[in-house]
Amino acid sequence: MMTQFDLTEDQRAIQEMAAKFTADAITPFAAEWDEKHLFPRATIKAAAELGFGAIYVSEGSGGIGLGRLEAALIMEAMAYGCPTTSAFISIHNMAAWMIDCFGSEDLKSRYLPSLVSMDKIASYCLTEPGSGSDAAALKTTARREGDHYVVTGTKQFISGAGENEVYVVMVRTGDAGAKGISCLVIDKDMPGVSFGAQERKLGWHAQPTAQLILEEVRVPIANRVGEEGDGFKFAMAGLDGGRLNIGACSLGGAQRCLDEAIRYTQERQQFGKAIAEFQNTQFTLADMATDLEAARALLYLAAAKVTANAPDKTKFAAMAKRLATDSGSAIVDRALQLHGGYGYLMDYPIERFWRDLRVHSILEGTNQIMRLNRPKAIHALTLEMVRAMTEALLAWRNDPAVEAVIVDHHEGRGFCAGGDIAFLRQSALEDAGASGRRFFYAEYQLNNLMFTYEKPIIAFMDGITMGGGVGISQPARLRVATPNTRFAMPETGIGLFPDVGGGWYLSRLEGRLGAFLALTGARLDGAECLAIGLATHYLEPEKLAEAKARIAEDPSRADGILSLLSATPPEARIVGNIAQINRLFASDHFEEVLAALEADPSDWAAKELATLRTKSPQTCKVALRQLRESLSCADFAANMVMEYRIASRVLVRPDFTEGVRAVIVDKDNQPKWSPASAEDVTKDLLDAIFAPLPQEEEWKPLSTI
Repeated sequence: MMTQFDLTEDQRAIQEMAAKFTADAITPFAAEWDEKHLFPRATIKAAAELGFGAIYVSEGSGGIGLGRLEAALIMEAMAYGCPTTSAFISIHNMAAWMIDCFGSEDLKSRYLPSLVSMDKIASYCLTEPGSGSDAAALKTTARREGDHYVVTGTKQFISGAGENEVYVVMVRTGDAGAKGISCLVIDKDMPGVSFGAQERKLGWHAQPTAQLILEEVRVPIANRVGEEGDGFKFAMAGLDGGRLNIGACSLGGAQRCLDEAIRYTQERQQFGKAIAEFQNTQFTLADMATDLEAARALLYLAAAKVTANAPDKTKFAAMAKRLATDSGSAIVDRALQLHGGYGYLMDYPIERFWRDLRVHSILEGTNQIMRLNRPKAIHALTLEMVRAMTEALLAWRNDPAVEAVIVDHHEGRGFCAGGDIAFLRQSALEDAGASGRRFFYAEYQLNNLMFTYEKPIIAFMDGITMGGGVGISQPARLRVATPNTRFAMPETGIGLFPDVGGGWYLSRLEGRLGAFLALTGARLDGAECLAIGLATHYLEPEKLAEAKARIAEDPSRADGILSLLSATPPEARIVGNIAQINRLFASDHFEEVLAALEADPSDWAAKELATLRTKSPQTCKVALRQLRESLSCADFAANMVMEYRIASRVLVRPDFTEGVRAVIVDKDNQPKWSPASAEDVTKDLLDAIFAPLPQEEEWKPLSTI
């Protein structure tokens, strides 16, 4: 950029050249291509004569060596006439760039001349049936035999499949996970290459899309891009440019529809004047223009950052793509609305752009983010937060545009410190626990919904993760710990019990770890969470923004992305204590645990015994029975039925109000438990706490209500 806010003369010249090509070679014919499902190969070849087949291929390899902003300008200009064609050319450019950037000199000399001229066109092949494009689940295999790889597998939703001559394919040459992925260049005419039937799509009619089927295809080792195991790294490197290009295609389509809407509203007469003269129409057009310019400004900034290899390039590319594709679709939708019934007709271009741009929000994957936002209370959950999260998950469950959900938090030192225990205590004191039970009922429904959610959930446990925070992180398929993680179920210290599914999760940890954590409320750091399976990945804090941005663009790669960005954690302290934990916390009877600790001469046993002496005896005995009975629960919902019964009773027992008073209200940390000793907590009392509720009061999951 010449300044922060303008294009250079060269950039404007490139923009004007692309716009003129579009006006002459694309716009007049795009409607026919769409209606008749014609692939405009001659037009695409003509674009290559301007250098558009190798926009960011280096000049040394025959390309025009432009930056990402210039590429975005070209894609935006061509999408003004046909987003489908522009996006297709973008995919070819990414494949050619990957060969140029990472391929050997031999590979480049054999493929790039024909790709630069687009005498041959390339497809990029990562996604597979049933697994999205998650590297950890990638199944296309390439086994080495002599100087060839033998490749078998299927790639899904491949633009250009059957039409293009060259396929840049991600394959598995090693073990499971991101590091086992390699990249091969495969020719259409290699024996064993075939294609599925053409997909019947809502939009993008002017480009072919089908499966690439590989059956024992022998591919020379010389056709490998880079080294074995580098494939996923190349895929990640290509994401930023892909995001920018698809965002630019949305900008071009939106600009076309805004222009069409302005023209139509100026010509269309109602009540004796053009509808453009009505104030409501003017407001709508102004909003459309404002949204478009805001999205364009962010995308151009992101493109400049990617070209400059700025540290925050990935974050900005992700944000720009999200804003451009969402705004683009919304602008086209409003343009259609302004056209009224005519906008729905194929005689006008609006419906074609509406169909073509809709897929842009899906490409590279889509996700939704739930961010907890009560930093002053360490994001402790309220009933309103629980309901909002539940409503969002229910709305996203059947939304095909949503592939995954991220659970995150805004600023502050905690992921989620639990439920609002001050509110729960107030309920116990003022309304006999009625409002508290409503909270537990809704919270447990959220816990169960997350546990059974069909789409992957990714939780970033970057900070304090306690109580209710455990309930919204442990159901997640991917759970990210960091050096900031402080994980605990500290309910024995406030007279509650380890709920929100704690019985299920803790009882299924190795050995007696669950009993130890439930009784002591021990706080674990991120390394310890990873070591015992409470977390799936361990990232340094400075990698979190990049991880979220990449996942936001392609959730199906989440596992691979997190694995790629993972750090080696420090030694997990709890691992060194597992033997003592298994020996001294072996009993399901609290009195026997206390006796074992008393009899052991170690300092560690003395410390844990002192800790247990401060805990509610009632809660400790409830927790041990809870963990034991959870193991016999048929499913998670059955566990939550049990936990709701416990919560309904414990909420109004003396220990809870007293525990919260001592820890939260008066902060004297001197609770007076009742019953005061383990021996005083009788079997009859425990039976009453665990007893079934009246049928109309029993907890039920959302699916059965």
